[in-house]
Amino acid sequence: MHGPGKFRQEGVELTNAVIVRCGNLGPLHEQLADEIAVAVDRVLKSAWYVLSPEVAAFERAFANYHNVGFCRSQSLWDSQLPT
Repeated sequence: MHGPGKFRQEGVELTNAVIVRCGNLGPLHEQLADEIAVAVDRVLKSAWYVLSPEVAAFERAFANYHNVGFCRSQSLWDSQLPT
């Protein structure tokens, strides 16, 4: 994994890019493990996994990051099957 900075590949320059080598998320997870644990714990304690304020906040942040007007997440297809 390369840290944030300039990265150039095939004539395209990415600034502030974090390049994660395919299949090697270990180093990145080590950096974010505490933050991930807090977020997962918060969601599990809320018992609200879809259509939650947490999901809405993620959708807004994701859309802003990609400079688009909106984003909609989707749950797994089988979550809509009758039980």
